[in-house]
Amino acid sequence: MDHSAQNMQSPLFDWHIAEGVLHIKQTKHVFEVTSDTDALFKLYEHLKSISTNRNIHALIYYSHANDSTFSASWKSMALALPMTTANKRAERYFNAINNFITFLSTLKIPTVHIASGLNSLLSLNISLSFDYRIAMERTMFENPNAALGVITKGSGYYLPKILGEMKAIEILGWRQFSAEEALSLGLIDKIIKQDDVEQELSFLTTQEFTENRPYILSLRKLYKCNLKDLEQSLAHEDELIRARLISPSFERLFEHHCVTILGVTPEQIRSAHHAQE
Repeated sequence: MDHSAQNMQSPLFDWHIAEGVLHIKQTKHVFEVTSDTDALFKLYEHLKSISTNRNIHALIYYSHANDSTFSASWKSMALALPMTTANKRAERYFNAINNFITFLSTLKIPTVHIASGLNSLLSLNISLSFDYRIAMERTMFENPNAALGVITKGSGYYLPKILGEMKAIEILGWRQFSAEEALSLGLIDKIIKQDDVEQELSFLTTQEFTENRPYILSLRKLYKCNLKDLEQSLAHEDELIRARLISPSFERLFEHHCVTILGVTPEQIRSAHHAQE
């Protein structure tokens, strides 16, 4: 099959292959992406099929430009997720994120993540499984989970590897930080103007990744990811998040958060949860 001009679409992603590079654009909020397991499974299958194709030598992933967890994810959870350990949707959410991170971490082609606009900490955590991370000017990252005492998925492995444990703990308490702060911490590799994206990607895909692909993959294998440790970290996150979500203190805090920040009333939450019983 000729992959050079292949274009595909799904409810959550647009992707195409050009000059041996797979471009994937995330078109929905990261919570919707990780909640739609069917769409993610199709993406995994597509990535697996082309990752073994010798004509594909790099992946470029564009995150959603307005990935605010205030605006979407917690509101969705408030109306859709009864906070119990038996919640199947929550478990699918955990599994989807875990599989996404482990798959990206072991993909056998160099990978680039591009962030712009407002990004959630979850989106940033996922980006740490990529080899090279770029942010557009004025990109911001936010973590409203900190106000709720909930660990954001993906925080337990790459953050402490990059920052050290004490600094990672500090960052997880921040509500919002800029691309410049992320750059100074080593969480992203470069900040560029929108007008410079094409030139930067051209350099990476036609020179850096073409000439240095074996070296980049060797470094990742040596330093970046121990798959067993990564999987254990992700599983431990799940345990801690489950315990927090069913705690009485979280229920009270979350209800207050829904009313004051999300504009969702306690009656709407209870009604939505009752309808699922």
